[in-house]
Amino acid sequence: MSAAIHQEVDFKATPERVYQALTDAKQFSAFSGLPAEIHNEAGGAFKCFGGQIKGRMTELSPGKRSSRRGMSLCGPRALNPWLELN
Repeated sequence: MSAAIHQEVDFKATPERVYQALTDAKQFSAFSGLPAEIHNEAGGAFKCFGGQIKGRMTELSPGKRSSRRGMSLCGPRALNPWLELN
């Protein structure tokens, strides 16, 4: 059985800056402290936190929305199915 993860966080940054940090491997690695591979396109693969979480980008709307589905080492998960940047 898989479980959905829903998380809401307020950032002291513009939506564009948050979007960049979540969709650019170099920036993601800089703030997480662990390696990341992110192919910034719909259907593109990603690996974050040194490969502990991996999946595919399902929807990208630059500066507004980044949606992805993936799995963690603990099994299939929905990872922020709709990360909307307002």
